[in-house]
Amino acid sequence: MPPKPNYAREMDGVLQSLGGSRPRLLLHACCGPCSSAVLEQLCQYFDITILYYNPNIWPAAEYRRREEELERFVAEAHPLGVRVVEDTYDPQEFYAAARGLEAEPERGARCTACYRLRMERAAAYAAANGFDWFTTTLSI
Repeated sequence: MPPKPNYAREMDGVLQSLGGSRPRLLLHACCGPCSSAVLEQLCQYFDITILYYNPNIWPAAEYRRREEELERFVAEAHPLGVRVVEDTYDPQEFYAAARGLEAEPERGARCTACYRLRMERAAAYAAANGFDWFTTTLSI
């Protein structure tokens, strides 16, 4: 069996390959706490914009609470250089992506469909807005 990749080492190699440039990075995030360690590590290497796109969160009050906390966290911890953009909130997008997967366990096919929905949206946003890179806090 081949050894598992060392993703921390691979990331270090990518960061070193930037050679001092600061590419534009779109970071998809689901909330402020999930963003903290990622921002701490990547802010020195990238010009970061956070995309808040999470149609899977319900009810709307919880969605708003997370969005407001993300905005507050970024304003306090990263007042210069990191901005937050919010995409549309339409839970029907999540319900359509998860249709037929309602009985799936946590970490099952429903989660994969939800991740795919959000990553496809982030990729499209990044491409449409000239970002060099995109990633997510969901993999942390």
